[in-house]
Amino acid sequence: MHKKLIKIDMERRNCKDMIHGVQGEFDVTERHTNFIVRLKDKFCDCRKWHITVLPYKHAARCIFRKKLQLEDNVDDCFNVDTYKNLYNHIVHPIAAPQMWEKRNLPELDAHMLKKEQLGHDNIKEESP
Repeated sequence: MHKKLIKIDMERRNCKDMIHGVQGEFDVTERHTNFIVRLKDKFCDCRKWHITVLPYKHAARCIFRKKLQLEDNVDDCFNVDTYKNLYNHIVHPIAAPQMWEKRNLPELDAHMLKKEQLGHDNIKEESP
C-alpha cells in the first residue's frame, strides 16, 4: 500500500488550479477537466477513491494543500489493527473420524437415499 500512496503522491502533481470551496470542498483541474473533491465524505468525481478506497490524485492534491497526511485519509480496511482483528480468530482443525465420539444412532446408508430425477420425462401429464 505504501508504494501505491507514493505513486498517487507523484501523480497529484499533474493536477493544477485547485479552488478551495466551503466546508472542505475543492475544485481540482487536471488538463481540461474539473473534479469536485470532498475530503470529509471521501468523495471525488473521478470515483477512483470510491472504488479503490484510496485517495486518488485529485484528493491527494487537496490533502497536500491542507498539510494533512495521505496515510491518514486511507480507509480503515488498510489499518494494521483492522488486519489483526480480522485474523485474530482461529479456525480449529477437525479431529480424524477415528477420534469422533461414538453415538447410538443408525448408520446412514447412501444407497437408501433416493435422488429425485428432474426433467421432462418425470412430469406427470394430466389427462384432459
